[in-house]
Amino acid sequence: MIALSKTQRRGSVTVTFLLLLTAVIAVGAMAVDFALIESARTDLRVTCDLASRAAMVDYIENQDVDSAKERAKTIAQSNGVMMSNFELDSSDIIPGNSSPDSNNRYIFTANQTPFNSFRVEGKLTDGSRAGALPLMFSGVHKRDSIEIDERATATETHLDIVLVLDRSGSMAFDLTGTTWQYPDGDSWVINYYEPPAAGSRWESLENAIGVFLDEMAAKTKLESVALVTYSSTENYYSSHFDEYFSSTEVTTDSGFTTNYDDIMDSILDIGAEPVIGGTAISSGIDQAVSLMSTSDRYGYSEKVIILFTDGVWNVGYDPVVAAETARDSNITIHTVSFGSNAGASVMASVASTTGGTAFEAPGDAELSEAFRDIARSIGLTYTE
Repeated sequence: MIALSKTQRRGSVTVTFLLLLTAVIAVGAMAVDFALIESARTDLRVTCDLASRAAMVDYIENQDVDSAKERAKTIAQSNGVMMSNFELDSSDIIPGNSSPDSNNRYIFTANQTPFNSFRVEGKLTDGSRAGALPLMFSGVHKRDSIEIDERATATETHLDIVLVLDRSGSMAFDLTGTTWQYPDGDSWVINYYEPPAAGSRWESLENAIGVFLDEMAAKTKLESVALVTYSSTENYYSSHFDEYFSSTEVTTDSGFTTNYDDIMDSILDIGAEPVIGGTAISSGIDQAVSLMSTSDRYGYSEKVIILFTDGVWNVGYDPVVAAETARDSNITIHTVSFGSNAGASVMASVASTTGGTAFEAPGDAELSEAFRDIARSIGLTYTE
């Protein structure tokens, strides 16, 4: 064996150290660029999602492909990719038709009418407007950039909607938020057994549902809507009227229909009678979940509950637990809390449990706006 001198050994260690240091730097550089690539891919995917949804919403409102494409471009540019502007070409935004196959997977056919989908193809490639993604450590990869592409398709899906509305006694109160205060100023002894008067919370709800149904009717295709209302099971005797008044905890007031006049007529009929009782929100949710299974399109429709209350649940079990059952049945619940005494925090939990949106409406105008916003936002899903 030939013994190495100290100088030779020192040189060997130095060479080994440099080789290891080079390897560590190369691995670190690759890790940095890998993180860069994944971040860019995520940003690009989110931008495609937002742009495709924006295009579909615009097309629903305007029925104009060019307008939809311009809206998608604007959203993509404002959202950006990797902290910079990102531009789409018109050719990257493709209208088409999506329909479910036997496995309930949506198949997109480009440029096929009637248009119910928009696909957005986001590209960071050499031939794209944005160009390929530059790498920070090009020497390690032996190339200056990498090509990335993502795509998303937003589809206007078939909807089964159940309106779940509070018809408890407080719905006859006025809009001040004061309990037991009625629009005409008479005492609760009289008003509790009278139909809701002009200026009541129920009248505000009637107006808001009218706005909702008008928005739904203006869409290119009619969706199935059903109506459930709830209060509590009560049987009261009024000495003033010398009469018994009763209420049922939960009722299905209309099955699924595309005749929205039937829904509105049912709501007006309810408002023509006294509204009494407590607030059994969980019973309303349970009834709507059960009703969903009766839809002819149950297997492939998007299932939505729109839950309204002006108060806090005081009958039955926790509505959030009921919402968990709805979630397990792939049902989304959007909630609307009306007035200052509504249980907004519980309603927000109900919505978040199912992936829905919670709206708070302090007054009459905000209530109509909430139902308008819901009508315009539902019916779109990412199918790719």
